[in-house]
Amino acid sequence: MLGILRPIHRGMLQFVGFDVLAPQIVYGPAHMDERQRRSELERYRLRLARIAGEEPIEAGRY
Repeated sequence: MLGILRPIHRGMLQFVGFDVLAPQIVYGPAHMDERQRRSELERYRLRLARIAGEEPIEAGRY
């Protein structure tokens, strides 16, 4: 997944001056049950609550 996102992270975000944070990846949300979806949403809520303290990732070079 990171290989797919790398051109976006590097070429569209980091190149123009944005700090790139790690992506929030959830596989198959359409196939999750309600409990699993709520768990992923809670994980995202917790991340957003402390996102200002996250360190940027290295998007790589070409």
